Amino acid sequence: MKSMAAISEVGSLLRSRASLGSCPSNSKRFVLEALARHQPVSILATPRPVHLHLQGSNAQMKKKQIGLVARTLAQQGFCVCRGGISMTVRALAANEVGNLRRQRKLRAGKFTEGGHPTNQHGLFREDQVSWLEDHDLSACRVSGLDTLDGLLAPFGRAVVDEFSSLTVDDERPMFYTGCTDMMLACYPGGGAAYGPHIDNLDGDGRDGIDFGRCFTLVYYLNAAWHPEQGGALRLHLLEPVATASPRKVDLRGHVAVDVMPHSDTLVVFRADTMVHEVRPAHAQRFAVTIWFYAGS
Repeated sequence: MKSMAAISEVGSLLRSRASLGSCPSNSKRFVLEALARHQPVSILATPRPVHLHLQGSNAQMKKKQIGLVARTLAQQGFCVCRGGISMTVRALAANEVGNLRRQRKLRAGKFTEGGHPTNQHGLFREDQVSWLEDHDLSACRVSGLDTLDGLLAPFGRAVVDEFSSLTVDDERPMFYTGCTDMMLACYPGGGAAYGPHIDNLDGDGRDGIDFGRCFTLVYYLNAAWHPEQGGALRLHLLEPVATASPRKVDLRGHVAVDVMPHSDTLVVFRADTMVHEVRPAHAQRFAVTIWFYAGS
């Protein structure tokens, strides 16, 4: 099994000009197709989480935490955290997502291309989603989800702002330009999963505005989650091939990190480079996600 030092090495390779971030969308699609033939040779231990205090921490402490998350994100392309959000808020938000599902307010998740819904042949997605600002939820009680949004969105922006101040190899400069509404997601169990994908495959159709979604923040709401229930977020750590064709990626022998969706677990990762998937979930699995746009 590779060490965490190996993760940093792979992370630096991912940030190079030969990485997925600078590949055209057809090269990224090639990587996704090849992943179907090359499973990771080993699953690394989940890194020790950064402990945040998104509720009640003083300004100086929050600044240190944001800096640590941004540096970790720059070093390895992802950062696993504990949010430090109260059990009361988490339980309320989870109950609200469950109620929305029972009220049939969640819809099957869709693929997008150029910022528009599309069919992605060869990929599968089995989650059910809605958006916090969806007009269909206007009459629903979502105070717990509103509280989460008020904590997670400012934190994510602060991380992006801090990331933009770091010098990351040959990385293009990236500055915060906005964020999406918060997406609510449920995997209903029964082995529901989401195959390997990159959130921002093609710039999200935002040419001339920014680079599209560059950072993903996902926060989990699953109390008493057990390993046999599956549902891990799998992050694939891919190493570009050092050949005359640097846009190709070597998938033989690549490794991955699995993050279990325990309540209060928060993961930030690169939306434009990180190949990830949701492993089959054998119990109802709740999460909320916000994406952050960046440009030069």
